[in-house]
Amino acid sequence: MLAGACLSRLVLRNVGAAMNRRLARISVSLLLIALAAVLCASADERTAAQKAWFPLGEGTDLFVACLTQYEGRLIAAGQFRTADGDSAYRVAAWDGSRWEPLGFGLDYSALALCAYEGRLIAGEHFIVSPGEPPEPFAEVWDGRTWAPLWGPESGVEALAVYKGKLIAGGMFTSVDGHAANHVAAWDGSRWEPLGEGVNGDVAALCVYEGRLVAGGYFTSAGGGPANHVAAWDGRTWTRLGGGTNGCVLALTVHDGRLIAGGTFSTAGGVIARGVAAWDGTGWSGLAEGTNGFTFALASYRGKLVAGGDFKKAGGIGVGYVAAWDGSRWYDLAGGMNQPVRALLPFRGHLVAAGYFTTAGGTPANHIAAWRD
Repeated sequence: MLAGACLSRLVLRNVGAAMNRRLARISVSLLLIALAAVLCASADERTAAQKAWFPLGEGTDLFVACLTQYEGRLIAAGQFRTADGDSAYRVAAWDGSRWEPLGFGLDYSALALCAYEGRLIAGEHFIVSPGEPPEPFAEVWDGRTWAPLWGPESGVEALAVYKGKLIAGGMFTSVDGHAANHVAAWDGSRWEPLGEGVNGDVAALCVYEGRLVAGGYFTSAGGGPANHVAAWDGRTWTRLGGGTNGCVLALTVHDGRLIAGGTFSTAGGVIARGVAAWDGTGWSGLAEGTNGFTFALASYRGKLVAGGDFKKAGGIGVGYVAAWDGSRWYDLAGGMNQPVRALLPFRGHLVAAGYFTTAGGTPANHIAAWRD
């Protein structure tokens, strides 16, 4: 009986030890699962924290209308008089930590900015009353001072570089006293028209597949029909399909396609609310599009970003800015409290500018950057 009792105790001890080992393994497994969950949650929280809007200094006192890069700095222009609380008349430069004025600034509000042959070009928009002396509608910054760029005899609304020349588009119908219908080229010393030009204001310019694309308020280009968008190959104008049924205010290239934004609701006869894509042969809409006007477009980290005065994109609520991932629209952290006028990728971030004073619920006076 003693031997049997000892054997029973031995078996019980072995069984208990096995159970303890199993429980230990289960405990370790549960601990690892819990740790993984914590790490995943932390990663999600970090990702969420990284995707956010942040202000660029104190911003500006009034709206920003356009953006560009020049000599490694972000350039903003618009209606403002101060940046970071200091004087900066209608134009300022952001170096990554603070805003600085560019000389004495601009005489009038700029609607377009462009870097050309080491200089910064600003296209201005204002009304000249009858009897007043002529004034330049463009100015050039050489790194130290501003100088007038005479030529266009009315407002400049868009600038681009094409085949080594500066292209200006806008309200004008002449340059240097010669006919140039709403679009002209400057080679650094003289202006020249682009064929017959177009019959209405040019609001946007972009280079796509070796051609200059113009968008705006016109309905003909080079003497032929072209509804609000047309392409110039250096010799002739060509319409892009049936064009749009409303004004084109923004152009960019994304994922191999030309993207147009504006006031339209159809492009090439198909539904395309506020945003449309041209693939070289036809137009298509981007899901439900936007429920308002699109003023700005940018390609950023594989996504198309649109800004404007809309509050919905793809049927979801957004705050004047939204991103398209190729199949759907989505919100960017609540967006802004007022319309967005300009978008520009800069140093790994996306910069938005416009009329707003908050971005993602954070104070941001007329300019902010998206961290993704």
